[in-house]
Amino acid sequence: MISLRPEDPHSYLKWPRLIAFQLVGALSIAVAGISGRSLVNLNHDRAQVKRMVPGGQLHATDVLTVTAIMTTAGGLCGLKTF
Repeated sequence: MISLRPEDPHSYLKWPRLIAFQLVGALSIAVAGISGRSLVNLNHDRAQVKRMVPGGQLHATDVLTVTAIMTTAGGLCGLKTF
């Protein structure tokens, strides 16, 4: 007897899932790159402030917070697609 239904009833979702996983992976890599770049900029800015203003400090906790949130969001999105 020939069955008209495939063995896996959700096989039609194979390609959309693969495409979504690849997109999320690419976006996670982009988020990690942007976060890393902001940390590098922060370190350069702190060094510049120390050179220009003796005893000066650059308080940028919001930059560190946003960087951590972006990296975490990218990682969680990557895990959610599994």
